[in-house]
Amino acid sequence: MPEQTQVRFDLWAVLAFIFLAGAVAVGFLYADQKETKTKQQEVLYRIVKIESQYDYIISGLDKLTKAVEESADKREKYRTETRKTRNENNK
Repeated sequence: MPEQTQVRFDLWAVLAFIFLAGAVAVGFLYADQKETKTKQQEVLYRIVKIESQYDYIISGLDKLTKAVEESADKREKYRTETRKTRNENNK
């Protein structure tokens, strides 16, 4: 029969290995979390920038709409005045 061998191990070495493996895992998770937070801040900055550009575009469109309406009013007023003068000249 083969001899049975007994493997001796040090409990402190096993606990140190488990602690070291846990510390490495926590370190990787913390680094990944920090990188994710940085990316999240960058995305939020981009969103704020885009929203401010939308506000600028919308205010520009409002100004353009008002200018077009004023122009249409002036044009209509001019057309009615020219019709009146033409009608008066034709009489």
